[in-house]
Formats: sequence, C-alpha cells, structure tokens
Amino acid sequence: CALPIYAITQALNVAETNVVQSHWRTFREELEGGQSASTADAKTTMPKQPLDVHGWCYGLADGLVHPLVDFGPYDDVRAKAAEAIEKAVEQRAGGKKGPLVSKKLL
Repeated sequence: CALPIYAITQALNVAETNVVQSHWRTFREELEGGQSASTADAKTTMPKQPLDVHGWCYGLADGLVHPLVDFGPYDDVRAKAAEAIEKAVEQRAGGKKGPLVSKKLL
C-alpha cells in the first residue's frame, strides 16, 4: 500500500505548488468575472483553461493504470488526498477499516 500512498502524496505536492495554485486562483477569478492581479500584466497571463492534477498508479499485477486521486481548481486538496489515502489503505487491507497511519505524509 506504500506506492499508492506515495503517488497520492506526490500529486498533492504538485497541486500545492505556487504555479498550480496561481493558475487555479486565476482560473476561478476569470470564471467569476473578476480581474486578478496576475492577469493585469500580459507577461503573466495564464491560459483560460482548466488544469487538473491526477495521481495514478501502474498495477504490475494487471498491467493497468489505476486512478488514485484527481485535483481541480475548486477542491480542498488536503482533504481529498486524505480521503484517497484512506481508500488506498482500506483496499490494501482487504476492506478492513483501520487507523490512517499514512496521515503523517500529509
């Protein structure tokens, strides 16, 4: 269960970068009709398209890519990552619900 947890944590790390957070903030402001400070300067204008961050894991047993978590501009990324980690731990334990020991990674 360690590898899915690390994949989710790495996706969270990407989602929390300044570049992604700035893009999401600008995207939300443009959708709401506001003018953000970063879009005022033509050199710092971000694209008017959504950006999502995906955390996937390749399954050696079945050869498939398994989606673990997806983050978007309106998500609470830490809460969503915690839910995804809990789900990965439960699936690995065969459905037995136990303590979320991996919360230390968040």
